[in-house]
Amino acid sequence: MVNNYFGTSSFLFISPEQVVEARTIVEEITAEIVEDEDYVGITVEVEEKGVWFYSEENANIEHVEIIARKLIDALQIDVPFYCSCAFTCSKPRIDEFGGACFVIVRGHPTHHVDAVRQCQNWVREVTGR
Repeated sequence: MVNNYFGTSSFLFISPEQVVEARTIVEEITAEIVEDEDYVGITVEVEEKGVWFYSEENANIEHVEIIARKLIDALQIDVPFYCSCAFTCSKPRIDEFGGACFVIVRGHPTHHVDAVRQCQNWVREVTGR
């Protein structure tokens, strides 16, 4: 049997003064997301210096984006937040690996990058195929 995983680990820096408000925001949004039938189990820990998003095996990256966007807007964080993720497989199967990332900058739409699509777009640009 082969297992596929979608892992992530990212950190959103906040000031110590923002910890209580951040914890409240995370609890409210997480409660809403857990009700979603597509919930996959992202772990969000509010710490003294920031908010840690991670997954042990699989994560719904959209949930990271929703929570991070709310924190960035509510706490008026102007430092970009980067979240990278990896697609991995328990066996070396062809094309079962990859990666992606997104960045959130307050006041701008989220920018997503998928490694495979980025390469495919480059090949089309260079070769016309």
